[in-house]
Amino acid sequence: MIDGLNEAEDTRDWKDQLASLQIMLQRYPYVIVVCTIRSAFAEYALPDDVDQLEIAGFAHDAIEAVRRYFRHYLIDPADAELPWHLLNHPLTLRMFCEVSNPKRELMVGVEAMPS
Repeated sequence: MIDGLNEAEDTRDWKDQLASLQIMLQRYPYVIVVCTIRSAFAEYALPDDVDQLEIAGFAHDAIEAVRRYFRHYLIDPADAELPWHLLNHPLTLRMFCEVSNPKRELMVGVEAMPS
């Protein structure tokens, strides 16, 4: 996984590197590379023929999504101040939950949450 391609000094530098990686990965049909990038930068950084998936945020359903994820991952936020800017996006909400309680065997509280 390559996170934040758009954070490079020049996002265009990724295009050739990813194209080379694409060629190399043809020998490994069970290996994939996942990159994250803001949509405004995708055309500059990604080769034209790569598969793209856009993940929309939760928007107005963020609170309900967080409740459901926390219930599934057995996370009790209590009165904690939550990083809403991270939790309103499906990918970061899932990563946050998996880091906080990966085994989901027992309920965890604020002390288990990444800071």
